Amino acid sequence: SSMISSSSAQPFAGSILIPGTVEAENYDINAFYDADGQNESTGYREDDAGIVPTENGYALGYTNSGDYFEYSLNAKSLGTYNVTIRRATGNSTAASVTLSVGSEKLSIQIPTLGNWNSYTTVDAGTLALTAGEQTLRLNIDSSYVNIDWIRFECASCETDGIVSSFQWNFNASPIQCQIFDIHGQWIKSARLQAENVGDFWEKVKPSLRPGAYIIRLGNGKT
Repeated sequence: SSMISSSSAQPFAGSILIPGTVEAENYDINAFYDADGQNESTGYREDDAGIVPTENGYALGYTNSGDYFEYSLNAKSLGTYNVTIRRATGNSTAASVTLSVGSEKLSIQIPTLGNWNSYTTVDAGTLALTAGEQTLRLNIDSSYVNIDWIRFECASCETDGIVSSFQWNFNASPIQCQIFDIHGQWIKSARLQAENVGDFWEKVKPSLRPGAYIIRLGNGKT
């Protein structure tokens, strides 16, 4: 068996940016428990705690109930995130895993597919995250489930709440605005037909990367 103390844990390849995808095989160094230590000697990493090859990379495999794996996350925004898991299991019945960050927990049922090489995605639910550095723990509740990746997509983040608090009425006129990042750096100019700042933001945000922005009326870039 392999039991590693998390007291000396460190990210495998840097903290994982959220929104984003957590590759299950990239668990933190010295931050896992693997009951049997069995693997296929992929050579992907030195501890290789049950890592198995997939059609396009690696996944966690040979899992047992009680195993866990931890991941260092860096969430861009406070908010609620939709969670999706790509997994496979050949068990005769459904398996389950639990994701936890601090006191937040999400239990996920993993329907069986009849073999350990057919990977599909499961909509797992939502998990609340704070902004900044935090640790995700993947607990294996049922033996013999392979986990390829865990994806976090923002469902309701801090910036959405900020926008909804504005009552700035544009009277549905074409509005010229400048978009800046939170450091005051000009990003782009936008001219849109909008009824209020919330409507303006909904129309302009698909062209922007996730984050917090400042909207200023007019043409000035400073």
